[in-house]
This record gives sequence, C-alpha cells and structure tokens, in this order.
Amino acid sequence: MTHSVESPAADVGEDDEYVPPAPAEVVPVRAELVKLTSVVTHPANPRKEFTPADLADLEKTIRAQGVIQPPVVMPAARVAAAWPDHAADLTKDGVEWVVLVGARRYTASGNVYGDDPEPKISVVIREDAIADDPLAQLDAMTAENVARSPLTPLEEAESFATAIAAGRKQGQIAAINGCSQSHVSKRLKLRRLPQQLRDLVAAKELDITDALAYAEADDHDLMLAAHKVRGEQRWRKAADAVEVAKANLERQRRQEETAQRLAAEGVKVIESAQNTLGADYYQHEVRTERARTAATKAGTLVAEIGWGGNVRYFSTAKPKRTDNRTAEHQERLDRERAERQANKARGEACARLVAKAPKIPQTGAMPLLVDAAITMSGSDSPRLALQWLIAAGVIENTGQSPYQATQALVDQPWHVRAAAAYALSLANRETRLRTSWHTWNRQDREYLQLLVDQGGYTISEYEQGRLDAIAPTPEEDVDPPAQDVDEPPAGELEYRLLYDQVDSAWLLLTGDEPHSDHDGLLDEQIGEAQYWARQTLADAGVTVHGWITRAAGRGLEYVADLTGEC
Repeated sequence: MTHSVESPAADVGEDDEYVPPAPAEVVPVRAELVKLTSVVTHPANPRKEFTPADLADLEKTIRAQGVIQPPVVMPAARVAAAWPDHAADLTKDGVEWVVLVGARRYTASGNVYGDDPEPKISVVIREDAIADDPLAQLDAMTAENVARSPLTPLEEAESFATAIAAGRKQGQIAAINGCSQSHVSKRLKLRRLPQQLRDLVAAKELDITDALAYAEADDHDLMLAAHKVRGEQRWRKAADAVEVAKANLERQRRQEETAQRLAAEGVKVIESAQNTLGADYYQHEVRTERARTAATKAGTLVAEIGWGGNVRYFSTAKPKRTDNRTAEHQERLDRERAERQANKARGEACARLVAKAPKIPQTGAMPLLVDAAITMSGSDSPRLALQWLIAAGVIENTGQSPYQATQALVDQPWHVRAAAAYALSLANRETRLRTSWHTWNRQDREYLQLLVDQGGYTISEYEQGRLDAIAPTPEEDVDPPAQDVDEPPAGELEYRLLYDQVDSAWLLLTGDEPHSDHDGLLDEQIGEAQYWARQTLADAGVTVHGWITRAAGRGLEYVADLTGEC
C-alpha cells in the first residue's frame, strides 16, 4: 500500500524577522512532594527516549543521594488546554503535573522508585503564564536538552514541526536556534521518511544527505525501494536510486495491471516461454489475431509478461503457419518468393545466352581480356557461371570448388575460355542484381533488356516495380570488393545461414529456399545461431562439420561444411 506523506503546515521560505522577547521576570515557584504516578513527561518534548547509558549514572546518584535538583512541573489541566491535540493523555485519571524541565531526572526517578508501594518525587511547581504558552514551553524544553547534548536530526525535526504547529515560522525557528532557514527546512523533510528509514537515521546507519534525497520522493514505498536500490548498487547516488526505484515501481505496476487483465481474460501467465515450451519456444509464439483466436478456442493460449509489462502470446501447441503470419511477414514472404522466382527465371535466361555465346576472335588483346575476366572474378559470380557453363555443355562438372574450377579455365581451349568470360560477365551483373542492399540502376536495366532481347526473357511484375523505381539520373553503384573463398562444388546442395536485418531473425536457407528461421537470437549471437542451425539440419538428417564464412551483400553469411574438408 502506498502512503502519501505531507509536509508540516508551514510557509516554506517564510523569513519573518524574529524579535527576541524581553528578559523573563522572576516567577514564584514552590517545591512539593507529589505522587510519582501523578507526573507525566511533556508530549512535545523533543527528546522522547533515553537510553540506559543516558540514565545509568543518574540512577546511581539518585539511589545514593536522592533527587538533588527536582524536575520543574506545571499543572496538567492548563498544559492540556495549551496543547489540545494531547489533552486526552494529559487529563487521564491521576495525572496532575506535566514535566517542563527535568524529564531525564523524572524518568530515572521512576526507574529507582517505581517498585515502591506509593512512590513519590520532589518537584518544583510553576503556575505562572508559561503553563498556558506552548511556544515558551517548547523553548524551555529545547534549551534544557541542547544544554546537555545536541538534539539528534530527528529530534530537531520534531521540535521544529511542533513549533510550526504552535504558530512559528521557519525564519523565526532558525533565528531562535541559531541556524539557517535551509537547515530548518531540511530537518522538517526528515519527517516524511517512513519509520524504517527513521530508525536507520536514528541509529546513524543512514546518511542525512541520502535520507533527504529519499524524502524528496514524497512516497513511502518509493523511499524504501530507493534505499533498497542504493544498498544493491552502492555506486549510485541516492537521488539516482530514487529515479531507478521509480522506474522499477512503474514497471512493476504495469506488470501487475497486465497480469490482472490477462487473468480477467482467462489467459494463463507463464514466467518464461523458453523454460516452459523448450528451445523451440519461438515456434510457439502467436503473432496474429487469427492464431490467437485459434489457440484460445483450443485452450492452448498462454502469455509471457515482459520486463516493461508488454505481453507475448504463445500456444502450447505450435500454431499453424498460415494462421500465424503477420501482414509484414506475409509481405516479406511474397517479396522473397517473387525474388526467388525472378532469380531462377533470369538464371535460365542466362543459361540460354551462354549456350549460344557470341564468337570472340582470339586476336589482339582479346586473350588478355578474357583471361583477366576469368581470373579476376569475385566470390559469388563463379558459382552461377559454372552452373550455366555445365548446363550448356561447355564444361563438365569436375567436383572442384567454384574458385578452383574457375582458375582452371585459363588452361582450356579458346572457345571454352571465351564462353567462360561471357558467362562470368553475365554472372557479375546477375550477382549484383540479387544483392539485397543494391539499388537497381541504369546498368541493371540494360542487363535485363539484354535478357529480353537475346534470352527470350519476360520481365516479372516484381522486376518491373524495381525498374520503375530507378532514379531518372542514374548513379553508378560501386560493387563490394571481391573475396576469394572456397565454396561447395557446383550443383551441390548448399545450406546457408544469415541474419535478416529487416525481420530481425536468423534464416536457414536450402539454396535460395527458406528452410527455417529463428527470431529469438540477436545478430551478434553467431555461435548460438550456428548451433541452432546445426541441430535443425541434424533433425533433417544432414551432418554439418563446420561453417564457411563468406560475403553476402554488405554482411556475411555462413555456409554449412558438409564434407569436413574445410
């Protein structure tokens, strides 16, 4: 439960000038022996408690010599009239006198004589105007306490609050006590603290500076939470701990509200989807209203409340993929499908072009240019070019890696080298077209037009949209530097692992076809993603010996090593 704390009823910043009173007149007093039980301590005395150490020496003296200096008391009825909030305690049966000065001596006397059948105590009675003046009483009690030992911060706070309740301003209190008004204001703030923190201040286990920072929170639960944060994170300042605790409490409030809403909806809350549903928990996530409705109907819907109170829905039975595709997911799948279809169709058109490659004369600088085109090809282009050359019957599949097979082409007859250079030129254009980060430009339009004119190709709707987006003034794109790496033999099934920045998920592809995805890992968790992919392929009967890293657009992809030779 949250407790609201209010400041004492005072005008903060009040700086009314304090006018010292005239010298006090000598007032008549009288000594009298009264019943110990007829005397009570003043309810407004700043010093509420005395420790055994405070009383030990005094009790020893009283036992030996009696009360040498009797406490000063006032008539209880008049004090009760001056302090109406305490009247009930001061008008109890048998109460006749209230201690003005000497509360410590009265307390020690009670400890010494309290077991007597009818204990009595000597007192000095004052029946002058002070008995009707609460501020004068407070000044007298404060002066006596300070003369013996300074008031503690909390005692000062209570003393200042009592003075304000009796009608004094902060500026007047500061003048009387010889301190700044800021000191008075800060001490008053300590009264906002809950009792647990007050006890720590009293025991000198909580620094006053930290206590004041907590007091600014103005809420008991928040103050206690801030102190807990400060204890756990000692490097934080108390004011910072308050802000952290405030955020934690707000988060907790949101989580509780979410839990209540889910309970009202009849949805079971699980603490951790991964612990409850296993390593493939991400495949159980419910992403669409359709899938959620189906899970609710089947009684399999559960929810995980996130750190900020957000909800992720899951089904204990894996939801149907067709029911669980969001609009964004479906749009991405449609786009990827269109890309794969276009890639395949262009590849077929390129294979037709390679089969009827133009005749290149082996004269002049042509051999030099052809060999340069072969040996300086990038890492991705050879794989496509070799596929087309093999399909056209220009070369045979030797089982070598694309890099090795390409380098061996320079030793082939001229017609093979010329066809290879032509295939690699087409592959360079095709590879760039397939790169996700590449923005299509004028060169790409010319490449597609070549496929249409000489390869019998028909431009797809997807490709037309990309062509329509080409800027009127073309800008030449710079290809990424080529990287020569060993790749699987041409025509061999290839498993690729890469991170999709758009969908924030790891994708496992069989060739260009999606095999599986994992959106529960971050892009930097490469080792975990490779382990997941290895296990996924193992379930499909595929053994992965390792992973080959190669460039993929502006990022990297990881190709499964199925031979163990890399």
